[in-house]
Amino acid sequence: MQDISKSLKALLVYLSQEDADYLISGKLEYGMKRVPKLGFMYLASVLKKKDIDTVIKDQSLKTFTLGMLLDELQKENYLFVGFYSATALKQKLIHYIKEIKKTIPHIPILVGGPGFYSAKDYLDAGGDIVCKGEGEKTILEIVEYLYKKRPIASVKGISYKFDSRILDTPPQALIENLDELPFPRRKKDKSLTDYYDFHIFNMRTPYTTMITSRGCPYVCTYCTSTNVWGNRIRLRSPENVIGEIAYCVEELGIRYIGFRDDLFGFNYEWLNDFCNLLIEKRYNVLWSCMVHPFSFRKGRKETLRLLKKASCDLLIFGLQSAHPQILKNIRRNPSEPEELSKTIKLAKSLGISTVAEFIFGLPAETSETINTSINYVLRIKPHYTQFNALSVLEGSQIERDFLNKDICQFSDDEIRKLCSYASRKFYGNPLVLLQDLIHILRKNPLWFFRIARYFLYLFKYLGFYKYRYSTKKEKYESS
Repeated sequence: MQDISKSLKALLVYLSQEDADYLISGKLEYGMKRVPKLGFMYLASVLKKKDIDTVIKDQSLKTFTLGMLLDELQKENYLFVGFYSATALKQKLIHYIKEIKKTIPHIPILVGGPGFYSAKDYLDAGGDIVCKGEGEKTILEIVEYLYKKRPIASVKGISYKFDSRILDTPPQALIENLDELPFPRRKKDKSLTDYYDFHIFNMRTPYTTMITSRGCPYVCTYCTSTNVWGNRIRLRSPENVIGEIAYCVEELGIRYIGFRDDLFGFNYEWLNDFCNLLIEKRYNVLWSCMVHPFSFRKGRKETLRLLKKASCDLLIFGLQSAHPQILKNIRRNPSEPEELSKTIKLAKSLGISTVAEFIFGLPAETSETINTSINYVLRIKPHYTQFNALSVLEGSQIERDFLNKDICQFSDDEIRKLCSYASRKFYGNPLVLLQDLIHILRKNPLWFFRIARYFLYLFKYLGFYKYRYSTKKEKYESS
């Protein structure tokens, strides 16, 4: 291992997907949407408290090649290089690990993120440590190990190799009080303008992302959130979140915040306190959040009005299917579509933008179930609808239940074509087009000019551009 006695810098790397196969817009998604890597930003803040500076390289933001990365690792004396892992990045990440170890064998390579279920593959490729679950405590224990202040076996929540055997340490305890975490590291420089999401009609920059909680109480079979955060929600205090918003607005000039919680505002008392505190501040900031179809069953009218008053601009609902049997198959409630239709109708009347997301290719999917979802969304008419092809995540219940078995009657290519078909049906509907035109003209007419350069992307996103789906997976598997 390298001499790290003078290493006061760490490198965190996010690799871009070669193609987002679950999205009908593919890798062009990156052009219209660039979001900060919040997990890395939390780790950077934690490491800074130990006087370790962190360099974050985001390939989806600023392109760099493997060769450029190797050059930097050879020139700089980094304490370690850490990679974000996910199912869609697996083959590319393995390729990078192999090449780094071949060229610079002494650099410690860490892997973390939801793809930790592939620990063996990453370790066999040359990775040194794979982190499982929440990383802020674990990263500090790893630093102590790298500085030879503790044995690796005492580091919780990791997998590593010893004598060609893969060993797993006990899990790291979750951080019960999220208020103890420092705010994510955000630099007050021109990089703030690098982030945006022009799917949002009312997008304003500078833009950033934030969380108010970790975890989700639901156990959807396609999701792996429970494996990372546990089957419950841990909340930051409203005051702590408002403190972060105050810093972002007053010090950085942030004008739009995207809350990235798995489930925002699950606790009604918390949501009321948060909104009222934000209203008192009178900040010139808009925000969006991801919510459940059941989120506003109680006090729907009062809650949505409060959200509007607190400058909530956009609500994103992950319904996934409108067919009752498909919802049962993924451990969702068949009454969700009915509840969502009421919420979207009221939100639209208040001028809040709405998004309904679906997944095609779920267990037992048929032409009938897909048409049910299409007809449903044409009836309720959210401003945006996104149809995604199922991506089987490692560690999900679907992966375990359908190992080496067909999930539904359609091939992957057929599912993606059905996503395009559904998107064309929705966005080609004259009433949807008229609704969205009026909505955008009222909210932000300049949106049309800002997205003009993404013409090809929009055609793919809306399902009107026919192209052959492909994947770069084979390129890395053959390396």
